[in-house]
Amino acid sequence: MFNNQDQKETGIYPHLTATIDGLQHSYYGIDEKESLKAVELIRNHKRVVICSMGKPAFACAKAVYTAHSFGLDWIELDATHAFHGDIGVVRKGDLIIMVSKSGNTDETNDVAGHLKLNEGHTCLAITSNEKSQLGRICDYQLIIPIQSECSPFGHAPMVSTTIYMMVLHALLCEAIEANDVTIEQYARNHPSGQIGKDIRNGD
Repeated sequence: MFNNQDQKETGIYPHLTATIDGLQHSYYGIDEKESLKAVELIRNHKRVVICSMGKPAFACAKAVYTAHSFGLDWIELDATHAFHGDIGVVRKGDLIIMVSKSGNTDETNDVAGHLKLNEGHTCLAITSNEKSQLGRICDYQLIIPIQSECSPFGHAPMVSTTIYMMVLHALLCEAIEANDVTIEQYARNHPSGQIGKDIRNGD
């Protein structure tokens, strides 16, 4: 029979421990001034477009879908489709959040450059590269350092996509508060499912 210590040295625990350590490194490496500016931007814009590609795009999509459940006008824009018509979702006055680990991905940077040049939008870069091209294109940047992806061979995005989703959800919470979203509004968007039942029952 294993004790707790034995359990934490076998199975999935080493990988969980490594991932948690990686997330903590990223968390403590976020600059407070940059994070406060990101919060200010989120709270001052009613409409948010989050643009990314590849694996980070899934993290962005999760934040967008959760924003919809609170009735917020958040839009997902995949950089690979942007120049084939999808950029039409962007409206004047939108806050554009560009998410790219390297900040040097051509497709993402091209979209950021196009929007800055042709539309004059406010752009926030979320990246893990302090010297990225994306950071230079955008008006503001939020650097999230990544020490290790904690994945086999070290290349597959695991820690980065997880921390990006966490940060986007933290910003979403600020947007929910800034827009004075009520539990009644949230409930109207959940007429079915366990969440809707719990709200109606006062749980």
